[in-house]
Amino acid sequence: MVENVIGELWSELAEGDRYVVVDCGGGTVDLTVHQIRMPEGHLKELYKASGGPYGSIGIDYEFEKLLCKIFGQDFIDQFKIKRPAAWVDLMIAFESRKRAAAPDRSNPLNINLPFSFIDYYKKFRGHSVEHALRKSNVDFVKWSSQGMLRMSPDAMNALFKPTIDHIIQHLSE
Repeated sequence: MVENVIGELWSELAEGDRYVVVDCGGGTVDLTVHQIRMPEGHLKELYKASGGPYGSIGIDYEFEKLLCKIFGQDFIDQFKIKRPAAWVDLMIAFESRKRAAAPDRSNPLNINLPFSFIDYYKKFRGHSVEHALRKSNVDFVKWSSQGMLRMSPDAMNALFKPTIDHIIQHLSE
């Protein structure tokens, strides 16, 4: 018997049935294939665990690339060096929004920018983060007057796409 995460019966496996286990972690996604052996219900491993660097950290990397596109690689590199605690705060804020993302989501996701990001950007470039967003031509990320990046659902989905494409490719192979 196979149950879903809340304990409801999802399926009943029989002798000879095969299934894929996809272990999605932060750094890697690992796959293995098993087959049910009866009468004891033992498992036969048909495909040894394999995987690649397709974990959720890839979505963080895409977010960082987006920030570089908006604010400049030079600024992001310097911000990470000069304000490491604020960088961690920003990535923690992104992590919570990343967990709230869903393919069918229709409302935007707001990511709080630490004050030191806003302040350091003004000192580094001489203009506001709002100005940077307007200048960047990144249409699906806007500035919220509450000090947040407002990402459209399409923007968030785009951050997931490269990682999901790698997982799908690996599953296909």
